[in-house]
Amino acid sequence: MNNVELAASNVKQANMVAMQIQGNITMVNQYLAMLTNLKNLPATMLQQARQPYFGQLNALNTLLGSVKRVGSASADVERAMTARISEAGKMGMDVATYMGYEQKMASTKGGYYKERLDQDISTISNAQDRAAQLRAVSEQTQAITGNVEGLQLLNQQSTMMAGELVEIKTALLTQSAERNSDSINKQNSNAAHATTLQNAGAVGTALNTRNGGSSVKAPTPWTDGVSP
Repeated sequence: MNNVELAASNVKQANMVAMQIQGNITMVNQYLAMLTNLKNLPATMLQQARQPYFGQLNALNTLLGSVKRVGSASADVERAMTARISEAGKMGMDVATYMGYEQKMASTKGGYYKERLDQDISTISNAQDRAAQLRAVSEQTQAITGNVEGLQLLNQQSTMMAGELVEIKTALLTQSAERNSDSINKQNSNAAHATTLQNAGAVGTALNTRNGGSSVKAPTPWTDGVSP
């Protein structure tokens, strides 16, 4: 539940920050339009006057993209965790027990359960990566985007959510590794069995060849029908 609430809060915060950044982008574009409409301004001076605004636009657009990706990744986490809570409730389990059940089914049955396990790992990894990217972009563009209201809170919440998901991801990766290990062991066992059968066949062939044929012939009966 904590992860769901934190992810949902992150989605709302990301949407709010994105709207504010978009407003700043609109304002910078308006300044650029005003400069462009100035008459009798030498081209060199116009370019110099516009250049800082181009830098601001690049920084704001980069930050906007990062914020939107954090919001999208957080929404994916919210959906995944909400689905687990709902499914656990239907089966009369707590979430931890249900996820353990899903992991066991992924290991023993594969198929749908394996796909769900792999998707959960991907969803969590993506959320963690997006949180790290937002922190990096915020630091790189701080001179321009440092006054974006709510950005610091979004960074804090994203980092907190990524940290909360570490334990879940570790458990899922452990189960995935165990499943892969079981699969490899089974393949090795099958290969060893096949090799044993091949070796047995080779020994049988060698014995038959040494005895002069591929099979033992029955004795030829006497022509008079009387035993010797």
